[in-house]
Amino acid sequence: MLWFIAACLLPAFCVTFVATAGMKRLAPRLGLIDQPAVHKRHATHEQATPLGGGVGIYLGFVLPILAAQGIAWLALRNPSAFGWIPAEVAVHLEGVLYRSATMGALLLGGTVLVAMGLLDDAAAIAWPPRLA
Repeated sequence: MLWFIAACLLPAFCVTFVATAGMKRLAPRLGLIDQPAVHKRHATHEQATPLGGGVGIYLGFVLPILAAQGIAWLALRNPSAFGWIPAEVAVHLEGVLYRSATMGALLLGGTVLVAMGLLDDAAAIAWPPRLA
């Protein structure tokens, strides 16, 4: 069971780590930098800070889920090619595909939230439209 937990968490951690570091490097080129200012009531930093880290967290959630969905779909269509999947996991593959629509809805909602966060990072949207 411990290997299963590691197999779920390790890819998400690695993707999040790499994507967040990538956004940190990409943010200045995209203009996603928060400059400290005296007039900000919520300023918590004294140096320019890259924004857009939510994209890395989002990718760390989405990419492993899409990979699991893809592996489940392929494994059910060609079981002999996926003999490396343990039997106690393989019995759940149909359930993974059965819940694909639910996962799609969650991913769509997450995508909307990430897009709104990026828009806010880029243009400092007021709070009422963010809650709409």
